[in-house]
Amino acid sequence: MSSNNDGHDDDHDSSFTHRFFQHVEASLDDYISELGQAVAIPSISSDLPNHGKDILKMMEWTRDYVETLGGTARLLPNPKKVDADGNELPPILLAEFRADDGDVTSSSSSSSSSSSWQD
Repeated sequence: MSSNNDGHDDDHDSSFTHRFFQHVEASLDDYISELGQAVAIPSISSDLPNHGKDILKMMEWTRDYVETLGGTARLLPNPKKVDADGNELPPILLAEFRADDGDVTSSSSSSSSSSSWQD
């Protein structure tokens, strides 16, 4: 077993990298589909008066996606409420992913992109 200068196990790093890229390649169609869903929402934040509902839809989509990946996410009221022009501001999205003391768990989602590539 060899180590590099930063103390990491080169063999483990190489195996990890290999599994990671295998997972990405196997899930590429899913990732492209999910990206397509996201970019189809015209959430143009510089045009709040015309896209406020779209921005909220994108935030809800992102919240739901984070949850399918095993994270937690919630929308919080924006304390500022309105911008300088009186437009209602969208909520704040707070998302979190936690590690379980090194134990790797996978989401029970049916999407292959949310499965664990570290198994």
